[in-house]
Amino acid sequence: MNLSSLPTDNLYKFCALTGTVICIITVYFNYQVRQEYEQKFAEIDLAIGLLAVEIEWTDDEATRLQSLIDNSIAKKNGTFEDRADILYLEYSDSEIKEAIRQTSLNLKSAKEGLVKIEHSRAERDSLAKKRDYMSRMGSSRLAFGFFLGLFGFFMWDKKIQKSIDATYLKQQKESEEWLKNSTKN
Repeated sequence: MNLSSLPTDNLYKFCALTGTVICIITVYFNYQVRQEYEQKFAEIDLAIGLLAVEIEWTDDEATRLQSLIDNSIAKKNGTFEDRADILYLEYSDSEIKEAIRQTSLNLKSAKEGLVKIEHSRAERDSLAKKRDYMSRMGSSRLAFGFFLGLFGFFMWDKKIQKSIDATYLKQQKESEEWLKNSTKN
């Protein structure tokens, strides 16, 4: 097969159209991926916010219980100073032990919540890196598609369309001359 007889017209059109399709698909794909990551980020941020509220509440609860325990123990030991701004409830020894156990559980829950928050933040950072990687890959595909399309359109215009236009112009001039000659005769 002779290489000079290859149908370059179709090759250039193929490059142009393929590049255009790659650009369109890449833009759509990047938009979809970005939307998915943004949704995941929102879910993780919500989970982190809820955990932070739970930790704050647990910490406040533990502090309040510890204060009640301390006041109750101080009252039993006779070292409690009666003031209007201090909450005091009398507890039995078993109730104090249960409150101490509950305080420990609350603090443990708060520490577990902190670990979950750190895990969620690490997951978010990992997703952000993946999103950035996908964005860079999308940009590369977009650039490839753009330049492939540009090459195809440029080569088609330069090598094919100009010769087609020249042929049409030549045929038009020949037709005009023929028409002039036929009207003179």
